[in-house]
Amino acid sequence: MSSFSTDQPCVVSAALTGGFARKDQLPWLPCTPEEIATSALECWRAGAVICHIHVRKPDGTLTHNKAMFEEIRDRVRAESDLNLNFTTSKIESMTHDDRFEPVQCGPELATFNSGSLNFGDVFVFENSPVFMRRLALEMWRYQVRPEFECFDTGHIGNIKRMIDEGYFDPPFFFQLVMLPRGTTPPRPGLLLEVLRELPPNSHWMAVGVGRDQLPMNTLGIILGGHVRTGFEDNLYYRRGEKAASNAQMVARVVRLCNELNRPVASAAEARRILKMRDPKDPASRAYDRSLPQHSTDGTCEKFFAALPNLLRGTAQPGLASSYQFLLRGEGGGQWWLTIGDGTVRTGAGEIPTPATHIVASAADWMGVVGGTVHPIGAIQNGQVIVGDGRFAAYGALLQAMAAGKATS
Repeated sequence: MSSFSTDQPCVVSAALTGGFARKDQLPWLPCTPEEIATSALECWRAGAVICHIHVRKPDGTLTHNKAMFEEIRDRVRAESDLNLNFTTSKIESMTHDDRFEPVQCGPELATFNSGSLNFGDVFVFENSPVFMRRLALEMWRYQVRPEFECFDTGHIGNIKRMIDEGYFDPPFFFQLVMLPRGTTPPRPGLLLEVLRELPPNSHWMAVGVGRDQLPMNTLGIILGGHVRTGFEDNLYYRRGEKAASNAQMVARVVRLCNELNRPVASAAEARRILKMRDPKDPASRAYDRSLPQHSTDGTCEKFFAALPNLLRGTAQPGLASSYQFLLRGEGGGQWWLTIGDGTVRTGAGEIPTPATHIVASAADWMGVVGGTVHPIGAIQNGQVIVGDGRFAAYGALLQAMAAGKATS
């Protein structure tokens, strides 16, 4: 288990609205940008130093509307030093690119859902390896720190692999979401087991919903973690009594910290503990090194430069498409490939809305195209990840490259 101390200030976070609560359940649930910003400022005055934000359409349904996120951001920053944590959750038919938009608004934190799961009996919450790697790079680009939302220990394993691949720098911030269905149940003994899985240099908070919210808050305080409260997780202050505001629940958590002799972090201390950037300081950064996987040195660069000649004249069914490659590690980088109308184009960087994403290490990909790594075995054991299940496009591309080699 990572080492934690109850002498370390407790970072108090308020989750204001969430995705499931409705106005007919709680008429004072904040939904408009003005209501959400007002609630965030009330929570800040009560002792919260992070506010987790979802936004709603006028009818109360969820959206990732950038203008709404930006309005909340501007209202809050005009009056406080509160740290903002924007959601990147998937809503209905939302694309990967849609989920990146809250990050592009420049909050201090954004949620990083760390794997797929059955979200209770409601829906399948999909977070593919391709999406997670792209989201990690987007957060790096906009200097936004990830809050890893982990619903079971396998999700922690996903993050540990990505740490090893160079996508994240310490300190790491884990939100351990413990729900009655579809995740690790909210039991103290299980929480202790989950904590043993965290990598070194980790901070954490345990999230319980409904009647489990307050026990998880208390365990976070006494075990040296951090705390999240608010209407996203619970509409009730106590049994039979609905909470009057998010700030009311924040004030209770602050009192608990004081009673249990745990200092409460200021907003500036939270930025230091979690290494968030200060948006009011132009020199402040969340990451000390440059964006990973941007090198275009080595054999991958030569391979992509040669692709137009290699594929010219091939006619494999299903080949016409657009591909985005994310090749990590030494000699890796990002490249794109488009095939159609008798033309083959490629280059370094990214293209908008590619049909197929291919993620691998540079060494594994060059092994696939060089014949030393089996292309199907590479998918089966996770060496190569083909996004959105586009295996036919992957196969057509490999067949076309083989045909090009035979005729060259």
